[in-house]
Amino acid sequence: MATSNIQEVLADTLSSDANRRMAAELRLSQGLQREDLLNALIRLISSNSPDAVHGSMQVLTEFIKSDLTEDQILPVLRQLLPVLLTILGAPEVSICTIDLVPFFDSAIQQHTPLTRARTVSVFRQCVTALYMVKDQHPQAVKEATSTILPVWLDAFRVLLSLDPVQDISNRRNWDDLAVGIQVFKALDVIHTSFPRAMVAYLPDYLNAALYYLQAIYTVYDHCYIAASETALGSSEDEAIELPHLICPIFDFLSSVIRGGRAKKWLSTHTLATLVGAIFQYAQMTAEDEDTWATNANAFVAQEEDENQVYGVRVAGFELLYILLDRSPAQVAATLQSQLRQIITTSEEARLREAPSWWKPLEAAFAAVGSHAEDVLECIDDEVESGREKPIDIEHLLAEVIPSLLARSGK
Repeated sequence: MATSNIQEVLADTLSSDANRRMAAELRLSQGLQREDLLNALIRLISSNSPDAVHGSMQVLTEFIKSDLTEDQILPVLRQLLPVLLTILGAPEVSICTIDLVPFFDSAIQQHTPLTRARTVSVFRQCVTALYMVKDQHPQAVKEATSTILPVWLDAFRVLLSLDPVQDISNRRNWDDLAVGIQVFKALDVIHTSFPRAMVAYLPDYLNAALYYLQAIYTVYDHCYIAASETALGSSEDEAIELPHLICPIFDFLSSVIRGGRAKKWLSTHTLATLVGAIFQYAQMTAEDEDTWATNANAFVAQEEDENQVYGVRVAGFELLYILLDRSPAQVAATLQSQLRQIITTSEEARLREAPSWWKPLEAAFAAVGSHAEDVLECIDDEVESGREKPIDIEHLLAEVIPSLLARSGK
């Protein structure tokens, strides 16, 4: 089939709003040659048709995952990534540095957030593909990462400088969250695959991650912990929820801290803020509460390490484990100070007869308890070294918890 005919078939199929959900099934089932299909897809995503771009992006994601050969990866990326970066552009990104403006101007108000998010998803697949061939083509991959990655990392820095509250406030849906979700997933992959490329950008990304956690918490509380408001979700079938953003943020932070590249960033104040965020997001959601209220055994079973279902709570606990592993005494002392604050504020909430006054307490105790062995080992090490205990577990067990249990029964 001629390339022009291939493009015509693809355009007719992928430009249809009704049919684009079936785009992934098109791929090689149409009898298209791999190279011809790829060239046609790149032409379509370079077109001015938002629907064609949207549908082509879905096919392209699957294509890069499974159909690119090692020899094709580098040439394709050189041709594809500039086009993707142009689509990623958005009205808000016009505030970016002068070097990025030409990439973004042509996409102003043209593509939906979901389409733009898919460009980041495809880029993430490209980074994974690069990593897979770095041993076979070290020089070419080095060249690609030194020329391609900085432009995307700059773009991500600009996107993460925008206020995430605008993505979830006064909207009919949360489509705009999709870009942030994919950016944090991409950052995690880049840091794992090519960590040196990110060194200069890490302070900005880490600050953005922490700010995101702080900025979206109120909405998370209302929609998930208290369930007093309804999560808006996506305009399409693809689910978009706040946990889909929070988990990649926790994962990215865990990856960077595990790699030892956040030492300067983790000041005393930053650490306290981060641990406080972990405690906040570890709270039971209303859905958890309903499930566990009718089946206490399910709660006990879920808290066992081997039974934990990955989610916001588990991702937060994993981050806390990594923090404890890197700086046990400092983190244990931070746990102590955060617990004191939560005990005080929870008592005030109880006196106000707030219905969920106990949730922050449960989350904090669960977070500390899930790392009991590490905390106790840290205490022993500090005592043996002639230093004070960074956290007073005995006081919590003997005084605080019994007192709380007694009050909760009144």
